Amino acid sequence: MGLRNIINNLKAEVERLKKQDADIEKLKEEKAEAEAVRDEARSHRERSEQKKEQLKAKVESVKTDLQLERVERAETSCRLSETEEKLESSETGQVTAESQIEPLKSDMLWLKEHGIISIADSVLNPEELDKTVAHLLVAARNDGRSATHGADTEAALAAAKIQFNTLQLPVMDLVTVTL
Repeated sequence: MGLRNIINNLKAEVERLKKQDADIEKLKEEKAEAEAVRDEARSHRERSEQKKEQLKAKVESVKTDLQLERVERAETSCRLSETEEKLESSETGQVTAESQIEPLKSDMLWLKEHGIISIADSVLNPEELDKTVAHLLVAARNDGRSATHGADTEAALAAAKIQFNTLQLPVMDLVTVTL
């Protein structure tokens, strides 16, 4: 009976040790699960930190883009102001040009109605031409008359022809300058 008690005690001890082994195995499994959960948590934390860094980088990029956009908007606003000033200046120039066109139109109309006729009359009937032609005619008549016998009328006629051929009319100089 003593031995039986010892055997029973030992069996109980074996059962207790088996149970402890089972508990240890269970603890090992729980430890492995806990380590897996810990590793997953670490991995999740690392991914979260990477996402956080990516978000920080993205925020910095957006800040930079926003700053560039502000600078571009300021430059565009400046160009718009310059363009508006040019437009205003252009409109002022247009009004000035239009106000100057009216007198020019009036002058052109007068030139058509009176000026061209006056220029043609000045070209065709200048006093200088009349005098030169009259002098040429007188020299030509004198060259053929006997009353002028002994006078060098031929030289006078030649000089009158040269004067006629080289006649300079002031109105023609004005026309040339105008053209």
